Amino acid sequence: MSTADPTDRERSFSDRFLDAMRSPVPWLGPGINGLQRARQWDAVRVVPVPTLDGAPGDEVEFHCYADGSVVVVEPVDGVRVEDVGPVVAMLQELIESPYAALLTRRPDGAWGVAASEEPIEAIELGELPGVQSISVAVLPDGSESALVDDAEAGFVAPDVARALAELKALAATRYDAFTATATRIRLQVWELSVDPL
Repeated sequence: MSTADPTDRERSFSDRFLDAMRSPVPWLGPGINGLQRARQWDAVRVVPVPTLDGAPGDEVEFHCYADGSVVVVEPVDGVRVEDVGPVVAMLQELIESPYAALLTRRPDGAWGVAASEEPIEAIELGELPGVQSISVAVLPDGSESALVDDAEAGFVAPDVARALAELKALAATRYDAFTATATRIRLQVWELSVDPL
């Protein structure tokens, strides 16, 4: 796991990757300065990705989950999971799942890939039309609250109520007090994060 400052994790993958590529690092051999740089990424490589040669845009973010499934986040038109397959295969030798990765096109046509281990997982909650995220919080005193697309969940459709109940039940198997959020990745696939309170 990365030892980077937690506030660094809050920055987007793209911002961290571009900062790492832009900042010149003078050569200092081991033991010369006595300080090790904190890692922002757990794996960084420059790779040819022929399957992305004709892809529009210069960035592709994807997540690889513990079960080996891969999702292209905010997909660029024409980029499929199969297109990042060679990169996923290469990263399997360098980093453990789950992880988030960012591919950035370089001027020479190759792609820079940076990946960091992240506590992410994918779940299926159903389609939930018009909904992008749901959250449930159970406080140590037992009080609860729920959000749908960052607004308090009052009366909600039955399928959303069912999904909130599933999210709460899943998180309750891990912690007594927690916040749990599911954010849509694809039609019925949601990215889950559960944090203890």
